[in-house]
Amino acid sequence: MVLVHSHTPFKASALRYLASSLSITLCAVGAWSQPVRAEGSRDMFPDGAPGNRGHIIWRSGTAAGFRNRTLLRVYAEEDEYILVGSSAVDRRNGDIEIFNPNRVNGQAANETIPSNPDFTCTDQDGLGFIANRAEELAGPESIDGTGNTGGYEPCFYQAPETGIYYVAMYGPSGRNSTESANNGVQPNINQLNTGNNQNTGISAWDVTVRSSDQSSTDDLEGRLHTFLISLNMGRNGRYLHSDLYPITTDGYRYEIDMRGLDPFGFRIFGSQLGNLDSDGVSPLYKDVLGENGSIDNPEGGTSSAPPQYPIFFNEIDNAVLPFLPVYDPTGTETGVGFPPSPILPVVSSPSFSGNLSGSASTVNTGGNFSFDSNLLGVYQIVISRDGVDFDPSNPQNRVLRGYMPAAGPQTVSWNGQDKTGDPFPVGSFRYEIQTHGGEYHFPLSDAENNVGGGPTYTLLNGTNPLGNNVAFYDHSGYRTLNGTIVEDRDPDDGNPFDDALCGLGPPNPPATDLSLGADSSTSTFNVFGLSGNRGNTNRRCDEASSFGDTKTLDLWTYTPSPAAGNELLILDLVDYGDAPDTEAGNGAGNYSTLANDDGPVHGIDSSLVLGNGVTDDTDGFVDGTDDNGDATDDTDDAFTTLPDVIVGRPYSLSDIPVNNTTGGNATLHAWIDFDQDGQFEASEYQSATVINNASTADLSWTVPSDASAGTTYARFRLTTDSLSDDGDTAEVDERSIGGASDGEVEDYQLEAFLPVPDMLLVKRITAINRGRSEREQLFDDSYVDVAGDPNDNEINWPEGTEPATIGSGTVESYIRGITGVDDTTAISGVTVRPGDEIEYTVSFLSNGDAAANDLLICDRIPENTTFANNAFNNLAPRYTGGGNRGIYLEFNNQQVALTNVNDGDEIPDTSGNDDGIGGYYFAPGVLPSSVFSGIDCGGSGTNENGAIVVDLSDLPNAAGEGTPDNSYGFIRFRVVVD
Repeated sequence: MVLVHSHTPFKASALRYLASSLSITLCAVGAWSQPVRAEGSRDMFPDGAPGNRGHIIWRSGTAAGFRNRTLLRVYAEEDEYILVGSSAVDRRNGDIEIFNPNRVNGQAANETIPSNPDFTCTDQDGLGFIANRAEELAGPESIDGTGNTGGYEPCFYQAPETGIYYVAMYGPSGRNSTESANNGVQPNINQLNTGNNQNTGISAWDVTVRSSDQSSTDDLEGRLHTFLISLNMGRNGRYLHSDLYPITTDGYRYEIDMRGLDPFGFRIFGSQLGNLDSDGVSPLYKDVLGENGSIDNPEGGTSSAPPQYPIFFNEIDNAVLPFLPVYDPTGTETGVGFPPSPILPVVSSPSFSGNLSGSASTVNTGGNFSFDSNLLGVYQIVISRDGVDFDPSNPQNRVLRGYMPAAGPQTVSWNGQDKTGDPFPVGSFRYEIQTHGGEYHFPLSDAENNVGGGPTYTLLNGTNPLGNNVAFYDHSGYRTLNGTIVEDRDPDDGNPFDDALCGLGPPNPPATDLSLGADSSTSTFNVFGLSGNRGNTNRRCDEASSFGDTKTLDLWTYTPSPAAGNELLILDLVDYGDAPDTEAGNGAGNYSTLANDDGPVHGIDSSLVLGNGVTDDTDGFVDGTDDNGDATDDTDDAFTTLPDVIVGRPYSLSDIPVNNTTGGNATLHAWIDFDQDGQFEASEYQSATVINNASTADLSWTVPSDASAGTTYARFRLTTDSLSDDGDTAEVDERSIGGASDGEVEDYQLEAFLPVPDMLLVKRITAINRGRSEREQLFDDSYVDVAGDPNDNEINWPEGTEPATIGSGTVESYIRGITGVDDTTAISGVTVRPGDEIEYTVSFLSNGDAAANDLLICDRIPENTTFANNAFNNLAPRYTGGGNRGIYLEFNNQQVALTNVNDGDEIPDTSGNDDGIGGYYFAPGVLPSSVFSGIDCGGSGTNENGAIVVDLSDLPNAAGEGTPDNSYGFIRFRVVVD
């Protein structure tokens, strides 16, 4: 609630009059009591302090990218009183406004201030004016006027809720003015300017929190804070000796002693990153050089991070911490609450992943560092040239710094170069990773002079291994991430980075030790500029400008984590693949092969190769015009050509030549792009272990039934590295791309074909006059190998059920019977005469890459013979149907005598045969094509002597010797010699 003001000037005067007789007693009591301590200008300019006074500013416009004003914040609990006053209240438009919690929003130092405050000091007529130094030092009297009567009479506001309140103090120029405050600044620390010419400045000001007791004089200190102090000293040659108390979001508390800083008009604030590089994100750890006192148009596109940390005017009251807003480095509010104690930074699991996998990379390529951090904040990675010196300023080292927006796993990329842009050479290099706890940057924006050195940092609530007064600066030249060189003061010496930037009175040295820092409490720390009222030209690098003029000088401190380190390896000679890679990404015929596409690359090691050897490459060869897809590099010699791929069939490569003399096991990784999409996928992968001293390896795949026909590519990678596929994307197997520290990669072009059926037919005479006592000749145990016929040598014929003497020893005993060795040669030792019955057996085998569907086997009755249409009438088994049976079939482990007509006499539906199997005899003059469209039975177009046809429907292709049972069989018929 807001208390209705009853403390009028008349009543106050009367009360003082009535209390005058008690003044001696009250003073005596006061001498023995705890001194009253308000919060405000008396803390920045305390009694007995050296130096000069500065005025806080509330002025329209911006400076260094932030509002040129001081918005105060104060924590108060419900029903406590906020007491305020200033030297500008009731001076023209001078006033003080208070806004309840959450009324003011936006980035710190760029907040949006509502037009309707919750409290206005001038509404309490006659209160809130600080008239002199004594009242400033004494602070506010009690609300009821009974206590601390030597203080000023405050405006007061009772807090309706617990939280952070916003206090806006306006000088006589009011809320929205651009008037200069320069001429109104009272430099004497023991005097105030209480006149109208304070303009946009305020000489004395106070914000005090007390309990709900209106008679209380007990100040609740450590509540008042701000995120930016805009201060004006009136001119140079005046010295600021204030003490300030910032806290970081990870709980580190500091005292900052300004120690006689000599600015003119400047801003005080703190952040985690300080000045920013040209990307607007990366910490610069250098100074920003602007063109004027507002730091406009800084060189190289640099900038300053917005205020991020609260600055208190006394040591902090812990009750405030849960209510403090947390801002990230962009100034975005991300939460509420600061820890009461500092959180120590810890780095774990450091590793480096190069383009050669593992910790190896090629020259000038770099890779990624990975580690875990228990805190968000700043990391620093130093790659040392000699493994001993980890100084970030060493030009032969490389330092990587950046911001971690969240705790947990981190990844940082490196381009393989040192600080000067030269590549790290071949070798093994150690790196160390640290994170920063309590990192606090205190940019000095347009602070022209600092002849007294400092400021002094003191860590208040922890122990820094570098010292509790340690601080860092680097005022030298630099190159931004966008390539702009911000030159030092003497670029003509050939090194634009080794000296301080322009300006009179440069610091010496231009930078602290960037690993160890420096003791900020020494008299020589960070001394720069000129003494007296000099050096403020507000022009970039003007010959009369002091060193701090038109710059935002960065000064920082932090507590480093223990270093976590490891080693990385840089190799020179490498081997790339050579599958086509014609554009970024991948697609049909466009594989990830080139370095820019993260193509496979191996560090060359003669102890681990495919084939006979390997030569180094500078990148992938992707012409794809020779047998192995490589028009330039002829060292892919593991294969001359690869055998064709048949879709849906097993694919094997045996005795692949390798050479492993590494002393341990290696792995041969291999892919065939079966779907021809320009990517090697995990489903297309096979591997083989290659033991030490091995000279060959074997691989096999099951080719998918939906694989594509046409030209495709295979990739082979031999390495001892443990390649892995992260499984995040099904499209690309990460093992097929990226680097390996040893071995070789070879890519090959090959052809894939759709499977086609192929029927092998072998016709033999198996008997003459079978079953007749007269002239019976049986040839079941005989075989004639026809040299010109490969069909009788196919290994997928099944073994016979009886022992047999096989002619050449290379055929399968399933095939029996005799024939002439060619079409014109008579069968040796066999004679026939009219009336003899000759038995023919036609063995068939489905030996293609695919099933033989809708299969019809037709054979013509030989000339000078007549079909024996009842040859098998007396044989069993028989199925339905009548009439003579002149065709015998063995198939799928079944035997049947078939009728000569389509009368339903069939083998019933069997595996893969939907319509059953039937036999047919076509008498002379009747064409088989009259029943079976498209069949020609020898191609003569006539049927002069008769023909048989067996409808086998569908036969699966053989998968091995005699497998499956329905992939083979035989047909038997007999003829009588005319």
